Amino acid sequence: MEAVFLGGTSPPEHRHEKHHCMRDESTQAFAERVVRALRHRLLLLYRSDPNFYVLGATGNVYVVNISSILTCTCPDRSTPCKHILFVLIKVLGLPLDDPCLRKHTLRPSQVARLLANPSSIHSLAKSSLRERFHQLFLLQKELGGVGHIPRTEIEEGAKCPICLEEMGKAKWGDGGDQEKYLNLATYDTEDNVSPDRDNLCGG
Repeated sequence: MEAVFLGGTSPPEHRHEKHHCMRDESTQAFAERVVRALRHRLLLLYRSDPNFYVLGATGNVYVVNISSILTCTCPDRSTPCKHILFVLIKVLGLPLDDPCLRKHTLRPSQVARLLANPSSIHSLAKSSLRERFHQLFLLQKELGGVGHIPRTEIEEGAKCPICLEEMGKAKWGDGGDQEKYLNLATYDTEDNVSPDRDNLCGG
């Protein structure tokens, strides 16, 4: 006699298939984020443990925080996002099979182990782009941070109020998701990956 399921929930074999399907989707999404972290043009601008300032593919600067809870300021709500994976894999040198890559939270010993790793020089932006980031970042701090200032356009040839050097065009503001980040797209060119080993920017 064939068993008939009359309950209000899915039969056990259907629940198993659904769970397996969800796991496959999760694994696929994670794998796609790893590929983006490795293939997209992401660069490390500055490291001040536990924060890593990452230049995204669109020129926006995102802050990745490597602590007990991994966070990133990018709009992607997936954890880990490609910027976190970039820091873990390309900056800190974790192998692709390291269990830390899939975790949302880390133990203090894992955080300490990660932050003890030096930054890979192959992940750094060129020194000229890092210097421009520092100038704009300091200016942003002087003005009270991204969340506290209106949309600001810096015109070509303007002088930095801190170092008095000429500044190029850049913008940041709070007028929407894209504009709440410091954007260095104007300065970012394909040759801004650092081949040099000088001035490693905080590690």
